[in-house]
Amino acid sequence: MTRSQKQVEQAYRQALFNVIFNNKDDHSKNFSFIMDKSGKWSLSPAYDITFNTGTNGYHQMAVCGEARQPTKADLLQLAQTTDIKTKVANEIIDNTVTLAKKLQKTIFDYPLQKPLAETVEKTIAENINRI
Repeated sequence: MTRSQKQVEQAYRQALFNVIFNNKDDHSKNFSFIMDKSGKWSLSPAYDITFNTGTNGYHQMAVCGEARQPTKADLLQLAQTTDIKTKVANEIIDNTVTLAKKLQKTIFDYPLQKPLAETVEKTIAENINRI
């Protein structure tokens, strides 16, 4: 739609974010496009992103058929399906994992109830380990 590989990579980043940071409310209405005055389409900024355990633990949007616990293999298959080079996909994955690890180190600095912070930290760690 956008005819831009950079936009495809950005959508991939958003999907990866949802997997690692456990945003399982990742249905199609939370991905959209914007048309500018000249009629050019672009991916909208990410929105409605939050830690969410999902209905029965499932993502609303599966990654190559896997909606419960997508793995790195699923994410690399998604990259291949969308013509993202494996090297680029791995860089995006590595960068996102690095960000997630930073959050894990600081999660208890935020004004969250301790049980929630522990759940978020544990879940992100589990998601990283699958990736």
